[in-house]
Amino acid sequence: MADEAENIQEEKKEAEILPVMPDLGGTSSNKGELSIKTWILVIIVLISILPYYFLYQAGFSNGYADGLKLKVNNKTVLSTTYSEPIYVLDNVEVNLRDHKNPKYLTATINLALKKNTDMAKIAPYETELRDTLIILLSKYKASDLDSIRAYSKLKRLIKDAMNGILRSNIRVTDVYLSKFLIKLLEPTQKIKI
Repeated sequence: MADEAENIQEEKKEAEILPVMPDLGGTSSNKGELSIKTWILVIIVLISILPYYFLYQAGFSNGYADGLKLKVNNKTVLSTTYSEPIYVLDNVEVNLRDHKNPKYLTATINLALKKNTDMAKIAPYETELRDTLIILLSKYKASDLDSIRAYSKLKRLIKDAMNGILRSNIRVTDVYLSKFLIKLLEPTQKIKI
């Protein structure tokens, strides 16, 4: 008899819990409310997932910065999503003035521009900008570029040189060096015939 009383009490406890969880075999007297809550939850989840899908389609699947890239005259530049618009001059390669151990510099130079409208205006100047960079950088030895002070000075010189070419049409406000590698130039091997 005591066992039956305990079983009845356990069944009452389960009956109290199960109506709250109808998927586990219980029943609910308010099925309409539960389904409305379920639909609201499904809609909220879908609304929160959709923006990620569209961002993925826009290019964020390749990484955050890749999704922010845009093209101006078939030239990839960074978007104005950052604090200032950035124009990228990538793969600038220059022979340095090291004669005993010839070295070369590979750099990606990012020009921060004053206005968003300057992004499209700067593209026609790219050849002149690259030419000036090559002339400026080829004056250096590797040992001249081995300190933070040297980088800071070089960035100021690049900024001044770029603004000299662009004159008052476009203003470069800062220069960022996102790639700056100095490598030893391998001598060509002699081929025996």
